[in-house]
Amino acid sequence: MKRIKLPATLRWAVINCLLIWLTMSLYRGFLLALFLKGNPSEYLALLGGMPSDAGVMAIILVCYLLLSFFPSLHPFKSKRGKFFGYFYFIFSGMLIAIAYALDLVFVKAIHYRMYGSKVLEIFENPNETEVFFKNVSLTPLILIIGLLLWIWAIIIVKLHGYISHLSRVQSKTKRITWQGWTIIVCILFAGFAIIQGNAIKPSDLNLKAAPYYALRSNPVLSFLLV
Repeated sequence: MKRIKLPATLRWAVINCLLIWLTMSLYRGFLLALFLKGNPSEYLALLGGMPSDAGVMAIILVCYLLLSFFPSLHPFKSKRGKFFGYFYFIFSGMLIAIAYALDLVFVKAIHYRMYGSKVLEIFENPNETEVFFKNVSLTPLILIIGLLLWIWAIIIVKLHGYISHLSRVQSKTKRITWQGWTIIVCILFAGFAIIQGNAIKPSDLNLKAAPYYALRSNPVLSFLLV
């Protein structure tokens, strides 16, 4: 990244999103190790799910780039913008961590990936909520999420400080070109992910009956679209 002169905001935001994207892939690999049956389709699901993860991160990246066009929210032009950037990526990371923690609860409790209609069904019925969480200890998950967010906050702050000292694009035309192409590519990824998420049915999220579709799915998209 040091030799490629990117706009500082773009460089910082892309690295933040890439780190979360890699974490998503590691989680899918963890599930693959748990439910591995030796079928080639399972490994294809590991790769096939990465574009969906990228689509989720593309939405987060596009929203941030558009907001950073306001000088007061630019992470390298004002103190308010810097702290807004910290908050934006920490908050985004927290929402994703909660979605994945809930997904892990689903996997442990019913061997399904998490999806929105089932979440509503569970939490609307107190008896079902009690049964669902009966054999699941939430305390370790909450502690792990807190630890991960603390580490994530440190990484974000350190990256901001490091990138602020790197050389960057000085030409306004080049900055707009870089940002424009990034937004276009992100919209394409986001569109693909949404189309793929809309095609998923609840029965596709059964890790035992449909491991390929279940492993390929993204919990954030499943929560919003299924």
